Amino acid sequence: MAKAGAPPKFMEAHVNWVFWKIASKEPMGRKEIVKETGLGEGSIRTILEKLDEYGLVKSAKIGRTLSDDGKKVRDSLRKIVEVRRIDQLKMSKGSKNVAVLVKGSSNKIKTGMEQRDAAIRIGRGGVTTLLYKKGKLIMPGFGDDMVLDKKYPEDSKAILDAIEPQDGDVIVIGSEDSNQKAEEAAWIGASTILS
Repeated sequence: MAKAGAPPKFMEAHVNWVFWKIASKEPMGRKEIVKETGLGEGSIRTILEKLDEYGLVKSAKIGRTLSDDGKKVRDSLRKIVEVRRIDQLKMSKGSKNVAVLVKGSSNKIKTGMEQRDAAIRIGRGGVTTLLYKKGKLIMPGFGDDMVLDKKYPEDSKAILDAIEPQDGDVIVIGSEDSNQKAEEAAWIGASTILS
């Protein structure tokens, strides 16, 4: 009887993230995806198998590219998702910051803890969820909700300079010691909204 290998060290949300990476930079070889994400070779192989199963990517000598269905999904995602790096934020105390904007999804946010908790489950902790309402960035879950402009005006400006949200949008910011980990945290958090 064959021994089972180690359990995969990724969540379904990582599949979304790897798909986005390929969609943003295709073609991408497996080693490049490992380098870009920091995920292990075995996890990437399994994720690519899933993307193949879903009919979203195809293998070529130069790496993975999107299938026709994958291009449709990419085009749909680009209508509702943006990813941006953000300079230093005081609220994240010197960490690297990556934001994932999910358009028109503020109605899916309860307290913002759901996004943070998803990131914690994969070993990331620095996730902040913000809502954009009436021209203001709001941090949900603080009684009447905290207006970021009042507590962190410089951060609010930096975020709005990097991303141009519309009323009802959600911004999930990953804050970690590297851009790679920050992007992973932000994607894992944002995936709770996208699913």
